[in-house]
Amino acid sequence: MQKTEVLDDEIVDKYLEKKDIDGLYKLMLKSGSGWVYLNNMLEIWSLEKARENRNIFWDVCSAKEALHKYQVINNVIRQILAGEHLQEEVVQFIRQEISVWVLMVWTLTMCVGVKQIEVMEAFREFVDRYQYDDKQKQALEAVYPDVIIRTAHVLLDQGDGYTTRKVLAKLPCKENIEDLLERADRLIEKVEQTIQYRLNTVTNVEKIGSTYFMVDCWHDRVLYAERLGDIEEWNILDRNLYHPHSICEGKGIYAIENTENGSVCFYIRNNTFQKVGEIEAGKRPHRLIYDKVRDIFWVMAGESQEIYGIRVVNNSIMLCFRQKIEELYSTYVRSIRMIDDKFYIVSGPGYILQLTFEDDKFAVEKKYQVPEEYCGMNDIMFLEGYFWITVYQDHEDKVKPALLKTSSLDNLKTGQFKDMYDSLGMKGVPYFFSWVDGRICIPEIDTYNRVVLYDVEQGELKIARVLYDFGKALPEDNIFNKRLR
Repeated sequence: MQKTEVLDDEIVDKYLEKKDIDGLYKLMLKSGSGWVYLNNMLEIWSLEKARENRNIFWDVCSAKEALHKYQVINNVIRQILAGEHLQEEVVQFIRQEISVWVLMVWTLTMCVGVKQIEVMEAFREFVDRYQYDDKQKQALEAVYPDVIIRTAHVLLDQGDGYTTRKVLAKLPCKENIEDLLERADRLIEKVEQTIQYRLNTVTNVEKIGSTYFMVDCWHDRVLYAERLGDIEEWNILDRNLYHPHSICEGKGIYAIENTENGSVCFYIRNNTFQKVGEIEAGKRPHRLIYDKVRDIFWVMAGESQEIYGIRVVNNSIMLCFRQKIEELYSTYVRSIRMIDDKFYIVSGPGYILQLTFEDDKFAVEKKYQVPEEYCGMNDIMFLEGYFWITVYQDHEDKVKPALLKTSSLDNLKTGQFKDMYDSLGMKGVPYFFSWVDGRICIPEIDTYNRVVLYDVEQGELKIARVLYDFGKALPEDNIFNKRLR
């Protein structure tokens, strides 16, 4: 039996010194090496070699250099995907070393499904912003429709008509896709019949006037009813939102995030709800609050770390404020709250930020450090002398739900707080707080779906009523839970 050659640095060095790409690639396949970086480097090198272009790996002569170059390009692409500002020397490096072909190969080999489209769109934006030549732009534009069609077929095979439709809507030319759309619609109809009387990740419940509202986030809809009855008794306010998270109202105008589409939608109510406008609000607007004093809707854009201010004057929707909160760095945040005229942004960067709003700008007044295992927070409220905080993930983005209670936010860094999650018998991830009929409402999401009302007794919460309990999501429920911007 022929012995399989072990692929180590010394052997790789010999092939790279001779620039024997084909030989190294064959050896990798034969040895069953798990060197992801080397595999992707060779894919790119082979393509660039065939096009007779110089590329980032041209001067690589050892495994150590290959790994270093791989890490460089991976970090640059991460910056592009995050939409970060690139310094001029980085832009020049990219233009000289990383062709559009490299970007495409990186996308098609490192990503699958809808992620390919997200990455491709980030690259298209980058190429356009930094004025690449027309030939390279055309290369991206030529591949983009093929990626969409291929992804649509994969989604249809997975039974996901909803995301298929969203993907196909991105096509520059929509000819010859009637069959794909019909297949998507048949799948949607089948799923609708299954999930119309279920909930999947209710992020926010509000009572506005005499009407109850539920944001059924991963079912892409907002529901409303005049009483807390069975789900089949609820009406649909809007089913064309993409992962909405909260709803608020000011002077008869209702606002809801269209999170994945980066906008906020506004409605008025006559007999039913009519959409009166939509305005862009950063990357993944994740929480809305209405400031009565300033007559403004504040929007927290979780992925771009920005606060937007929107006013509605004579039915005209106007963006009147925008500020990036630099102290959030590039971390994701889910909520902004007003407590005693102070603004609080719950932790993404390992701190809860306390802000003031004066002279038409936000200023960070104080930062409260939080333990690493509670970094991924959802919401905060102050109730009868205590701060309550809902938690989703730890610093490694692992789902570790918690409900923290403390008399002072300074106590978080010293461990002087209680996690009330187990004592209250919670089952899912606690999300946004709200007041409903004089009780605290806390929906639970993700790992388990239910909505619970709590009585408040001397600074403690006590379960008053489980409004809805749908347990773990069904496969049909999760069809909605896609990340496609």
